[in-house]
This record gives sequence, structure tokens and C-alpha cells, in this order.
Amino acid sequence: MGVGAMDKPVIIFWDIDGTLIDSAGAGVHAWVRGMVECFGLEGNIEGIKWAGRTDPFIGRLFFEKYGIEEMNSNFDYFLSRYVHYLDAELEKANGVVLPGVHALVEAVANHSGVQQALLTGNIAKGAEKKLRHYGLWHYFPFGSFADGIFDRNELSPIALQLARERVHPDLEGGDLVIIGDTPYDIQCGKVIGARTVGVATGHFTEDQLRAEKPDLVLPDFGQPDQLLKALDIR
Repeated sequence: MGVGAMDKPVIIFWDIDGTLIDSAGAGVHAWVRGMVECFGLEGNIEGIKWAGRTDPFIGRLFFEKYGIEEMNSNFDYFLSRYVHYLDAELEKANGVVLPGVHALVEAVANHSGVQQALLTGNIAKGAEKKLRHYGLWHYFPFGSFADGIFDRNELSPIALQLARERVHPDLEGGDLVIIGDTPYDIQCGKVIGARTVGVATGHFTEDQLRAEKPDLVLPDFGQPDQLLKALDIR
């Protein structure tokens, strides 16, 4: 159904890492530096499957790996040091905005019937640092961030509530489009009945994304008009 026939806008919620940007490991290196400072451990990410997980969940995986007690003070300290090191790691890394993203978010920003926001496993400060570094932060007036949230599926109900508060009080799950590069993004969107789009620009293949039965799977955003047309957003 096209936007023109609707009083309510479509809200596109974007994932960050692997969807909008490839930070070339900046976030991972910041995690490891935080682990070294906080706990005196020569940390590494071997065996930690972090793609698509929330920052607190990744912290939990580090704690499990190194036998660190899961207590709020440890989480708070660890995440604060991760954020502290993130700027320096972003500067050092050869990260990029993924192909087609600039054109696509600009097209959405200029579309009267569509708005965009973030739904990300990043905590808010980390998300802002990453997107400011790559010149994308100003496109997203609000977002569902993972501060204090371990289960990514909790982020979509928050996104829907934010959309109702910030955009239109009568929005339903089907008025939202959730875009990400992992099966977890698709699963998260399905919790509220949102339309879901998988893009194979991260750690998962198109076939792996299709296994979650999203509404659309794309290899990348190399043809920005393709997504808007497929969603019947013109």
C-alpha cells in the first residue's frame, strides 16, 4: 500500500553496524581496550558471536568468557570505557558508509510520507559517536537504543512507542519498516508485526536472512531506489 493513500507516515528504523556503516572493527577494538582497562585482562573477541547483539549482551558474553561477575557496576564501567575508546578507534580504522546509504537516507529524509529513525543494539552514546563520525547522525531524530537492554526483541516495542509519541499516535507495527543485516533484526521486527528488510552487507548471507522470512532481502543498497519501490514508497 502506498504512502499517498495513508494519513499515517511510514517509519523506517535502521540498524547501524553492517547496515549503514562498516566501522572496520573500531567497535570491537574499543571493547577489547575497555576490557583491558577495566579488568586488567588481555581481552580478545575469539568465540564471541557479537553480530546483531545488543551492547549489554556483548558485555555479558565478555564477562562469561573471562569469569567476571555480572553486576551493574561492572557493566556500567565496562560500557563507559568502551565509549571512551570508541572515538580513537573510529579515527584509526578505515571504516566506511556502506554503498548507497547516503543516497538512500537522503531520499527518505526528503520524502514527505516517510520518516526515519534508529533501532540498534548500540547504546545511545556509542550510536551517536559512530554516526557523527560518518556524517549520518543528523538524519535520525530519535531511536530505540540498547541502554540496559540485553534482548534485542525488546527494542521494537520501544521503537513503536517512540514512533507514536514522536510522529503519530495511531501508528501500528505494520507502519514500521525495520532494516538490518542480521537475522536478529528481522526477528525483532516480527515481534510487533513490522515490515522487515534484510540486507546482506554484514556477516550473514542472503539465504541466511531469507530463512527468517523477511518481507524483502537485498544484497546491498547499491541501487537506492530499489528499496523504496519494493516498499511501495514513491
